[in-house]
Amino acid sequence: MEVRAPGAPQPPGAKSILMIALIRLNGQPLMVNCDLIESIEATPDTVVTLTSGNKLIVRDTMEQLQAKIVEFKRKIYGPA
Repeated sequence: MEVRAPGAPQPPGAKSILMIALIRLNGQPLMVNCDLIESIEATPDTVVTLTSGNKLIVRDTMEQLQAKIVEFKRKIYGPA
């Protein structure tokens, strides 16, 4: 699957890919579709629950995740 930068042109008929970068506990990078995030909790590790029911444990804090999601959505849906 190809991930394009926000605002990059996409071929006709291509789906918009809405993803943010996270870091797993083992340091591996991970791209997540931010529209599929159902909840985020600190237990004390940050647990991201997706709409599929899958859970991801990441190094990013809840506040960092919130900022990444807001920043990404602003880039996608904000004024041109």
